[in-house]
Amino acid sequence: MKRMRWHVFVLLVPALTLAIALWGCGKKDEGKTSNDGGSASSDSGSKSGGEKKAIEAKVRGTLKGRVILDGTPPNTASADKSIEEKMATFDKEKGTKCLVGATDEEKAAYEWRVNPQNKGVENVIVWLAPPEGAYFKLSDADKKPERMEVLFHQPHCAFIPHCDVAFTHHTEGGKSVPTGQKVVFKNDAPMAHNTNYKLLAGGDNKLLSPGESISAKINKTEKKEIVISCEVHPWMRAYLRDFDHPWAAVTDKDGNFEIKNVPADVDVQLVAWHEKAGMLLDDKGKKVKLHQGDNTEEIKVPAPK
Repeated sequence: MKRMRWHVFVLLVPALTLAIALWGCGKKDEGKTSNDGGSASSDSGSKSGGEKKAIEAKVRGTLKGRVILDGTPPNTASADKSIEEKMATFDKEKGTKCLVGATDEEKAAYEWRVNPQNKGVENVIVWLAPPEGAYFKLSDADKKPERMEVLFHQPHCAFIPHCDVAFTHHTEGGKSVPTGQKVVFKNDAPMAHNTNYKLLAGGDNKLLSPGESISAKINKTEKKEIVISCEVHPWMRAYLRDFDHPWAAVTDKDGNFEIKNVPADVDVQLVAWHEKAGMLLDDKGKKVKLHQGDNTEEIKVPAPK
């Protein structure tokens, strides 16, 4: 009888050891996150890596810079002509006024807008991100958006602006807290437009009558660019990136950008994205330490082949 009990004990010990090991492995995988270029940060700690480090700057600065094309600017004449032809064809078939009164900006192809004089690239989104394993701890002043409304117009048959940034939520205690900022789409045209945008969880696809506007249903910070399109006029497209901090900007016609009140004397990541070239400073960005006062950075975009 004693020998039998001993045999049962010998069999049970390895089985229990294996079960405990498997249970432990499963617990380690919980809460795993990935870095997607710094669109969003979180102040909650992961179970595998512990609490995230708070990036809280005691001093601030201003980040200015230019995004330039590295190579020969693309010839966009045929693309511009194609946009005009599509607008003219639509007007003729539908009896609308896409082309009538449209500005040069609305009639130009938007994928590559490069200043021929200084090679500055327009519509590049530039932002700061916390280093991996860290988060931005925002002050009360940081949590207040500079603009309470991010507005996309549809004056004829193009979205104006083509690219923009938003700060609809900040992250606190691991949760998305609304800042009060709204993203609005307005149909200024004398014809119907459609506004279609997709989020990681949700989105909307709505026909807008002339003069009508809608607010985007963004319930938390998105981790990737939001593509905005019009199914009535399929060549229309725009982009929005939403952040959980205020440190982001879009380059102008000369490729210039400016981000005010940035964290200084702390390590951060400088990140940039262009709709055709993608991430410009690798997926995680470029490590920089900005100082109090003015800072200058130059970012290069590889020319299309």
